[in-house]
Amino acid sequence: MSLLGKLTLDAIPFHEPIIMVTMTVVAVLGLLVAGLVTKYKKWGVIWHDWITSIDHKRLGVMYIILALIMLFRGFADAIMMRLQLCTSFLRLSCFSVVSRMPL
Repeated sequence: MSLLGKLTLDAIPFHEPIIMVTMTVVAVLGLLVAGLVTKYKKWGVIWHDWITSIDHKRLGVMYIILALIMLFRGFADAIMMRLQLCTSFLRLSCFSVVSRMPL
């Protein structure tokens, strides 16, 4: 029995350019952030002062940062859905049609 069940590498959507570009950008940005944190040796500061903090002000800041990240993710998901609609319509006036769609 496999840890991932029936999930294989064939499930990765290599044929979807929007998804692959998004996954690549997220991976590169994640590696960049991890590299910068490692370069400036801030793992201890992040762990002791932020992640395990019980200070209500720091928790509030972390909550707001996470809310902004999720807002950005929601915008990115909306843009990806609209781009997928555009590519499925294959019209020249697709952007005018999609821009008039309700959120």
